[in-house]
Amino acid sequence: MLFMLSPNSMESEYALDELNFAKRKKKRIVLVYLEPCEMTDKFYFRYSKYDTIEWNNLPQRNKLLTDLHKWLTLSFTNESPQEAYSRYKKGAEEGYADYQYNLAICYETGYGVTKNSEIAVYWYRKSAEQDYIFAQYNLACCYYDGEGTQQDYKEAVIWFRKAAEKGDDRSQYFLGLCYEKGEGVPQSYSEAVKWYMKSAQEDLEFAQYRLGYCYENGLGFPQNYVEAFQWYTKAAKQGNPDAQYRLGSMYDYGKGISVDRYEAFNWYKKAAEKGHVEAQYYLATCYSFGYGTPIQMSEAYKWYKEAAEKGHADAQYNVGVCYDYGYGVLQNHSEALIWYKKAAKQGHIGAIKYLKKKQIEY
Repeated sequence: MLFMLSPNSMESEYALDELNFAKRKKKRIVLVYLEPCEMTDKFYFRYSKYDTIEWNNLPQRNKLLTDLHKWLTLSFTNESPQEAYSRYKKGAEEGYADYQYNLAICYETGYGVTKNSEIAVYWYRKSAEQDYIFAQYNLACCYYDGEGTQQDYKEAVIWFRKAAEKGDDRSQYFLGLCYEKGEGVPQSYSEAVKWYMKSAQEDLEFAQYRLGYCYENGLGFPQNYVEAFQWYTKAAKQGNPDAQYRLGSMYDYGKGISVDRYEAFNWYKKAAEKGHVEAQYYLATCYSFGYGTPIQMSEAYKWYKEAAEKGHADAQYNVGVCYDYGYGVLQNHSEALIWYKKAAKQGHIGAIKYLKKKQIEY
C-alpha cells in the first residue's frame, strides 16, 4: 500500500487517522520511511516493515499510535514530542476535532506529555461529540475497558453505535460483541450477528471468526456448518488463531467440509504456534495417533506439555502418561505423578481413577 502526503501538518494528521483506520482492520503495525518525489512537492510514504499485533491489546495499540505520531510529526515538521503536544493542545482548545483526538492520544500514550488516561478520555469525548469517528471508537474502548474512566458498558455501547452507524468496522464488531454477551444492552444474538456481518464484510477477522462461531452454534442464525466453515476460513487466512483452531476442528470432524486430517493438522499447528491452548492439545493428539502427520511422540509430548502448563486438564493427564511410559520423554514416575495430580485436581476422570487405583491422595 502506498500513501502520498503533503508535508503540511494538517494533512499529516488526517493521514494518521486514515492510516490507523486502514491498518487496524488488518492488525498491522507500520514502520515507514519518506521517499521524495522529484516531480512534485509531495512525499511518498512507503511501508517498510509489517509486524502483526492484536488491536484489542491496549498496550500494543498505544505503542502503534506513539510510533505513528513520532514518524509523522518528525517527518513533516521536525517537531519534538513536546512541540507536537503543544501544537495539538492549541488546536484542541480552539475546538478542532482532529486536534482534540490527537491530543487525547498524546495523553493516552504519554507522547510529549505525562501519560494521563483521565485527560485522554476528556479530549476523546470533546472530539467524539463533534462526530469524529476515530475518537468515538477510542472513547467507546475506554468505557469498555475502564481505561481512564469507570468501566461502563452502556456508555461504551452508545459510542460504539455512533461510530458503527458511520461504517467503522471495529465499532461494528464490538457492538456485536456487546449484544452477544449482553454487555450494556439486552442480549440479542440476532442483533449481534447483524453487526458482525457488517464488520465481517469489511474483512475484520475478529468479526469473521465470531460470525463463523455463531453459524456453527446456531446463534442468531439456523445452524449452518458450511457458512461457519467459510467464515472461519476467511478469518483463519488472516491469522486469527481462534478461527484457525475451529477450522482445524471442522476438517477433523467433517463439519461443513469432508474430513481431512491433513488439513486439520495444518490448521491446528498454525493456531498452536500462536499459543492457542486447545489447538496445542489437539496438535499433540495428531502427533500421538498419526492424524495428518507421522506419529512423533517427542512432538506429542512437547505440545501436551505446552497446553498442560497453561492448565489444560486433558493435556496434564497426557503429560503424566508420557512420563509414566516414556513416550517422547525419559520415563519418570515421579514426574508422572505430579501431572496426574494436577489433572485430578481439575476433575479429570482418568487421572482420578489412576490415583485411586494406586491409593495416592491428590
